[in-house]
Amino acid sequence: MSNCTYCGKKGRNNDCVTCDICRKLVHTDCSGLSRMEIECIRSNSRKTHYYCDKCDIVATINKLKNELDVLKSELEIMKNNPGDVARFDNDNLSAEELITEVQERNRRACNLILFNLSESDEETDVKRNENDTSRACQDSTTGRK
Repeated sequence: MSNCTYCGKKGRNNDCVTCDICRKLVHTDCSGLSRMEIECIRSNSRKTHYYCDKCDIVATINKLKNELDVLKSELEIMKNNPGDVARFDNDNLSAEELITEVQERNRRACNLILFNLSESDEETDVKRNENDTSRACQDSTTGRK
């Protein structure tokens, strides 16, 4: 039995969580964690970590340092190979999202930008597009600018 890092009172393992960095005990009531978070932390196959306030700052700083190092290396690669931006895989996009994005970019590749066409007041994208298209076609056939 050790003392809780926050309140200083004795704690037992079943009513405490342990910081994953400094291994000090914190009462579940003192931790500010929800019951679900505590269950996840205590799970045998857990992916959730718990850091006390002191270690959380250290962990956050280390995470930011690692992210900064990755960004610096990617920036250096981009500086040395400006046309090779496609080599950076975006892990946040699923294959479906990536395909959809490419299709959308291809669809918009031949879009025209029309000047002096006032913004449509229609509520949906489809109706706005139809309205814009019909007004642009009218303007091009009448020669209005």
